[in-house]
Amino acid sequence: MHKSILSASGIAILGVILLLTNGISNSLFSRFYVDLTEERLYSLSDGSKNILAKIEEPVTLRYYFSKTDGASYPAIKLYGQRVLDLLREYDRLGGDNVTLEVYDPRPDSEEEEWAQKYGLNPFTLPTGEKLFFGLAAVNAYGDEDSIPVFNLQRQQFLEYDITKLIHSLRTGALPKVGIITTLDIQGAPKQMPPGMPPQPSDAWILVNQLENVADVEFLGTDVEKIPDDVKVLMVIFPQNLAEKTRYAIDQYAVKGGSLFIAVDPFCSAFEPPQDPNNPFASIGADRSAVLPELSGWGVEMKGKKVVGDINLATPVAVRQGQRPEMFPVWLTFSSANAPKGEWVVNQDEIISSDLETLMIPWPGAFDIKKQEGVTITPLLRTTDEAMLYEENDIRFSADRPEVLRKKYVRGTESQVVALKIQGKLKSNFSAKPGDGAAETNMSTEGGHISQGTEDANIIVVADVDFLSDAYAAQAQNIFGARFISLLNDNLIFAANATENLSGSNDLISLRSRGRFVRPFTKVQEIEASAQDRWKQEEEEFQAKLNEANQRLSQLQNGMDSGGGKQAFSSALLEEMKDLRERKKDAQQKLRDVRRKLREDKEDLGRVLFLVNTFLIPVILVLISVFWYRKKRGGNVKEDSNE
Repeated sequence: MHKSILSASGIAILGVILLLTNGISNSLFSRFYVDLTEERLYSLSDGSKNILAKIEEPVTLRYYFSKTDGASYPAIKLYGQRVLDLLREYDRLGGDNVTLEVYDPRPDSEEEEWAQKYGLNPFTLPTGEKLFFGLAAVNAYGDEDSIPVFNLQRQQFLEYDITKLIHSLRTGALPKVGIITTLDIQGAPKQMPPGMPPQPSDAWILVNQLENVADVEFLGTDVEKIPDDVKVLMVIFPQNLAEKTRYAIDQYAVKGGSLFIAVDPFCSAFEPPQDPNNPFASIGADRSAVLPELSGWGVEMKGKKVVGDINLATPVAVRQGQRPEMFPVWLTFSSANAPKGEWVVNQDEIISSDLETLMIPWPGAFDIKKQEGVTITPLLRTTDEAMLYEENDIRFSADRPEVLRKKYVRGTESQVVALKIQGKLKSNFSAKPGDGAAETNMSTEGGHISQGTEDANIIVVADVDFLSDAYAAQAQNIFGARFISLLNDNLIFAANATENLSGSNDLISLRSRGRFVRPFTKVQEIEASAQDRWKQEEEEFQAKLNEANQRLSQLQNGMDSGGGKQAFSSALLEEMKDLRERKKDAQQKLRDVRRKLREDKEDLGRVLFLVNTFLIPVILVLISVFWYRKKRGGNVKEDSNE
């Protein structure tokens, strides 16, 4: 008996010690931990560590999270703590160059006022409460930037967003974007018939959008070397580029450059030269453009074939007053169009994660060949039922959806329309054209480089038209001011790519991480099973209820408009009484079905609560008791032997 009391007392004392230890460790050692999560969600990637190590001027991170007002919302509270834990890791690794300040802005407080000054956006809860959940960053020069709100939908990009915020304060000046194109996208004067003056044309809205985030420079089509200060090189419709220009592009990529390349099997924006002697010359003109050097890096466009996909077809109004027709070669890429369990827009890649809808007209497709040291990641792809139209199908029927639909044959594999190339590239040239210079593996002033030592980052899209005004945006002049409205996310995709590529390799190297809030898939399956079990009965009773309501409405309307004794016959009144009883019965049974569904879910929740709260601790206690008794039994045996 005495030993039993001691054992019970010992267990109680042990429990108190565990609680005290847990509380003390949370207070004193919260900054020290071991990250045991599957994808190391609380640890920073090497890219982030490198950026922190290169900070020259101190950066202050001011985290505004309405912890007090959001305490009753578990999901917000949990994610808010996760963000704080990651920010503490930035603070720890940043040393003296990173300072973390945490604020809990309350209504009508000074903290709330500062949060608003930094441009942080509170989100409104159903109760009307406004919660702040954002981050402001300020450097020693007073430059500032912010993440207005931490979006739970972007939780896998949390590290990228924070590191990008810090990196933006470190760089300052706009990155330079160089453009090589054979299209008139910068607004050069249009050539008119003899005797008429040239007419000015506006630059593509793409150029205007890029100028908001970069210093844009057109390099021409005969450039022999890409300037060293170009952070991103855009190559758009590289039709028949001179060899020296292709070599310049090749060497820029091999040196570890960042490129955005748009090739095309059929470009409607291309205006072929006019031939006065042959008015049909434009029909047979070559509207394609490729960059041969891509094949050396593992990517090759499938000739002049155009991708069609009836599942991604865009409705197009061909004739005024008629219903829109589905155009199988104007592809709308969005998560809504993706088959169940598949994707058409890669949501795991940073540059395409936020895109909702892209419209790509007459796109091509890529063959991907594995290259040593090179990683190729699809960004946009069709469904498995896509087909490839031959060149002549498009040449003579490019704007005739009914013809192309008749020729459509469902395919058996998806086609890649946009992709990303990353890795150390090999040159496609043995030496500089016409120079005969000896090749070298090292970067020397003016010397040829055959093998890259730095990672190149290249986005390639098999379409050019998606960047043009006709398919991306509209501009309106109102009282002398130019207003731009986007038709889709086409230009956002280009801007995202440019912004991402203009960062350092450390920033570009950051990948999407796992989610902090991970769904209980088994629980979801059980809930779905319960819902399916009651769904049929719910639909049956709902149908009876609708039928009764409809019949009652008909009878009521007849009585209101019919008049006379016949309208109030006993048979009619009896039917109405019966219908009301059936309606009442259907409503009751519908409530019962929905109540049972709720009870099933609540029972599941209670079981999970009991398992998490009691079963696991009980198992641990039983293991401890078993271990204690086993050890005690061994000691007793030793004592008896003595």
